Amino acid sequence: MFDVLVGDVGLSVTDPQGLEVPVTTEATKNNSFKIGLEPTKPGVYEAAVYFGDEQVPGSPFRVKCHDMLLQYQHSTARNDNEG
Repeated sequence: MFDVLVGDVGLSVTDPQGLEVPVTTEATKNNSFKIGLEPTKPGVYEAAVYFGDEQVPGSPFRVKCHDMLLQYQHSTARNDNEG
């Protein structure tokens, strides 16, 4: 897993095949973090969040990523056939 640590907060993200995904983190003014990642394939990604050495409650969090280009192409093709 790929770990990014900011202070006492850690984050580890894996793709649908369990491979590490590079992420960026940015601390905000109100003691929260902005997380950035670029999914490379559709599917369910897992984000494990740590505070110190402990996972936070509810972690790992699952995020479903869609192939937006494929959905756009399907939508466009459907609209073309309706006209």
